Amino acid sequence: SFDPSMAFGFEGDIEYELNRRRDGAGAGPAQADRWTIRIAGDRARVLPGPGTDPALIVRIDLVEFVRIAAGESPMPAFLDGRIDLEGDLALARRLGEMFGGPSPY
Repeated sequence: SFDPSMAFGFEGDIEYELNRRRDGAGAGPAQADRWTIRIAGDRARVLPGPGTDPALIVRIDLVEFVRIAAGESPMPAFLDGRIDLEGDLALARRLGEMFGGPSPY
């Protein structure tokens, strides 16, 4: 659902660190899976693993990511600190529009 017109010329990597919680006594810390969306020209590809000098890193629980991908607004999770962003925050604001979401404007 990548819309290159909403990328406004951005090319590079966006890295997602998806945290899987471990439940139960002695389960240990959460594990994280890393995925990269690499944008070049009018294409976006998803690659396993960390990005090469990503412009933006999004750290989020996997469950929260699925909720947002299913259409929930990311704002409550962001305001509650359940989403951690590192890097280009202007790019972060455009993610929804770049990947098929409605414009907030």
